[in-house]
Amino acid sequence: MTSIYPLSLPGALTKHNLQSLLTLPEGSLTQRTLILAVRIHPDGPASADGVFLTTLAKETESHSSYQARINLQGHHNWESRFHRISARLPGGDSAKEVCAESWPGMGLIAAAMDCVHSWRQSSGHWSAVGGRHAYYGYDMKRGSNGIWYATGIFSTR
Repeated sequence: MTSIYPLSLPGALTKHNLQSLLTLPEGSLTQRTLILAVRIHPDGPASADGVFLTTLAKETESHSSYQARINLQGHHNWESRFHRISARLPGGDSAKEVCAESWPGMGLIAAAMDCVHSWRQSSGHWSAVGGRHAYYGYDMKRGSNGIWYATGIFSTR
């Protein structure tokens, strides 16, 4: 497993930030970076405090890759994806999704933080990112246009 730690951030070497890095779940570099950006956000969103579920991680990877391939952010085909994902969640939970995109040309860490910042600007997105969920998945992929496309999917009761 590999992680990138943003030492250039103001106050980067805090106990909270280092603990957030050291307790990241197994996953790809893009998954772990976006989860870290969520966990170190100053408002302390709780969506990444649950269990990083492989099912949701694969779905976020797939949707982020799709957005990057078509160079367009959005909840594309959410109706059919919602039913497929919800059917695979434990305990009768249903799925909830957030999507964001970075500015063009940003590096991975800056883009992850930018996507979390974007979610913070929307009360609907932030209620999902900020809320506690039993299970979650996050990922992001870069399009040929230099924009990173981020997806978070959560289980909800």
